[in-house]
Formats: sequence, C-alpha cells, structure tokens
Amino acid sequence: MIRVAVIGGGVAGITAAKELASKKFQVTLFEAKSTLGGKTCTFQSAIPLDLGPNWIHGDDPKHNPIVNLISSEVQFHDFNSDKETLFDRNGETIDDPHLKGVMWEVLDAAIKYSYKNTATIDSSLSLMDFAKTKYTDQVILDCVTTFGNYPGIDVHDQSLKYLFLEDCCPGKTLFVKGAYNKLINVLTASLPQSVKIITNTKVESITSNETSALISFNNVSEHFDAVVCALPLGSLKSNLIHISPALPKHITQFFSQIGIGNLEKLYITFSSKFWQSELYQFPDSFASSLSAVDVIAISDDPPILLVYYSGNLAKKLQHDLGPIRTPDWDPNLAENDWHIVLRYFHKHFEAIGYLPNSHKIESIVATRWLCDPLAGYGAYPNFPTTLKDIGPLEDLKKGLPGQRLWFAGDYTGSLIAMSTVTGAYLGGQNAAARIRDYFLPIDIANS
Repeated sequence: MIRVAVIGGGVAGITAAKELASKKFQVTLFEAKSTLGGKTCTFQSAIPLDLGPNWIHGDDPKHNPIVNLISSEVQFHDFNSDKETLFDRNGETIDDPHLKGVMWEVLDAAIKYSYKNTATIDSSLSLMDFAKTKYTDQVILDCVTTFGNYPGIDVHDQSLKYLFLEDCCPGKTLFVKGAYNKLINVLTASLPQSVKIITNTKVESITSNETSALISFNNVSEHFDAVVCALPLGSLKSNLIHISPALPKHITQFFSQIGIGNLEKLYITFSSKFWQSELYQFPDSFASSLSAVDVIAISDDPPILLVYYSGNLAKKLQHDLGPIRTPDWDPNLAENDWHIVLRYFHKHFEAIGYLPNSHKIESIVATRWLCDPLAGYGAYPNFPTTLKDIGPLEDLKKGLPGQRLWFAGDYTGSLIAMSTVTGAYLGGQNAAARIRDYFLPIDIANS
C-alpha cells in the first residue's frame, strides 16, 4: 500500500487526507497544534467566536463546494446596506448612497481592468493608483482605503496587475453566523478510519528524492512514498520546515515577493449595547489609525462587536500585546491588556456611541495570527506591488513529483478562490488528485 504523509491539519490537509484515503492510500496526517482545523477555529465564549474565516466568498453552490458542506450547519447573513454606516476621516457620517458604494465600484472596475490588461500593467502600480485615475476627491479616495481589510494589505501596496486574483466565486459574499469550525467537524467526520492522525507534532524536515521521502519529527524519522505539504504559504515563506533538496529558485523568489495578509480581529463584549447599525467602516485616515477599521455588531445579546484591522495598526497592536505561547495560544486577553486595545480604538467606539462610564468592557478576544509561526505569521496570501510573476503558483499547484512532494493550500486550488476556505478545500482536492494520477500505473485499489 502506498504511504502518504500529509503535513498540516487545516482544511487543505484534511481534505487531501480524506480524498487519498478514500482511494486506498495509507495516510498519516500530522498537525503541530492540539486540534485539527488550522486557522478555521472557533473560540467558545457566550457565543461561538470564529478566530479564522467569517465569510463565504460566493454563495453559488455550483461554484463553491463549501456552501453545500456547511449550509445545514450555520446561518448565512447578508448585511443590509441600510444598516451600514461609513465615516470620513473627521468622524462625520457619510450619507451619500454613491459614496457608500464607491469602494465596490472602484474595486469592480479595477478587477475588470486587471483581468484585461494584466500582461501590460506595470507591477509597481497599486489599487490606489488606479483609483486616482478615476477620482480626485479625497473623501472618495479615503473610502477606497476600506478595502484594505479584505486582503489584509494597504491599498497603496495592493497590486493592480494581479488584482484579478482578489475576485471571488459567483454569488454573494455572506457572513457566517454560527461556528465556522462546524466545517472542520463535517470534514473530520468524513475521514476514513484508516487515516492515522498525529497532533501536537511539528514536522521539522522533508528529505526526498524520486523514489521516497523521509519525514523527521520529534527526533524520529519515517519513510513515505509521497508527501503533501499542507502548510500555510506564509509558513513556507518563513522556512518553518526544512525541505531538501531545496525548492527551485523561482519558487523561493516567489515566496520573497508574495504578501501575507496581516488582518487581525477583536471580539469585544460590553455590558450593554450602544450601537445602532450593523456595520461601521472607518478609512485609514480616521484618528491617524494607520489602517482602515471595520466594526461589525455580531450580537446584541450578549452585546459583542467584531473589529477588523490590518496594516501598520495590526503590526503595532500585536507588538504591544507581546509574544504568544505556541503552538496553542489563548485568544482571551487578560484584563490588564484591555487598555492597550482601547488606546487604538476608543475613538472608533466613541464615534458609534461608546461611553466609557456607561458601557463597561467585559471581555476581549483577540486573534494573534501575526505572531504565530504555524499560521505563517499572518492570515492568508495577498498580492503586493512587489510581486513580479505568478507563474510559480501553477508550479506549486502541480507539485514536485520528482521529489515526491506536493502542496495543498488556499494558494493551490482555483485562482478565483485564492486565499479563501474554498481555495484551501480545492487545494486539498487538487493535491490528492495529482498524487492519485502519479501513482495511477499501480493498481492501488488491489494493492
């Protein structure tokens, strides 16, 4: 029987393991943390709080397999534009309907332009450069900065050339109400019993050739016929695992150019509700915050706000919160750290009705992806102006059969699902299919 090691127990790794085991491969799934799921994880508070993905990017089940996998387990929520509030840099609300939608208008035009002209667009041009060719009004340009929290990169650094990679599957982008880790429950429940799962184990190295691969972990080495490296792209970028022979130079150069989104989240529970809208958006120029900030009211009882932030603000706040304990870090901030959060966000909260003496903070749950090496020091891949060529993405998707090494992640699925849970799922399927095809001359089912 052909033995395959799958390294990384996130959506991509679990999916690859399931697909391979169903085709009679003997699969061992390694995960460095104590539980499977990777970034798709949920903190159990008064209500479930998703530390990783919150959204379905495209709700058409014909194009997005995740919809069918979890639609019976969770609720999808489409935010009503009538309950969205947009602020300008001075903290004044923007009521003009056109301005409320201008970011999406610019983004849609820019993506279409990127699709059509990617071959000739200078790689140094950014999304903001494109916006400035359409508008000169500073209020509009400020509105455009609110896109930064989607890829986790400042719009001044977001590549126009490769902006088309931010396009999504057909359908609406919907918020997942409930626990996204139910997807992990669905996936793990479908794992054949033959899959050997090893948690709390960090694989240190992969040494391979054209006939086999040697995996080293916990001062032990084990031979496999093939390896699926299902680590986040950021972990490959930071050399979390030693791979020998070294990856081709054009791939390592690609790693040096690709970005890793630094989107982070806060879930803040208050003693009482003080907001009127469902969604608030602040440009990066508001209160000199260094990042666009999105505030979503995810629950009125208990009163909980979800805060998205990225860019230099994320770097500064994560630094101020200090290092984390790995591999499993506690997202529940100690009370003596709450003042650090308020230092950066009190003006945002005050703009939507917060009164410190009336609305007491009861808890803060904070993601720490930027500090987590197992997460690749960030959220997911993005496409900065430093990126010169995306050809290596196709090479990563094909894998390195000559080294018995394949890759699975949100960067090896479909270009239209890059950096999403859907992309990770498709990436796992892709790796499994390629390994199956590689060993096709061998009658696996009867071996």
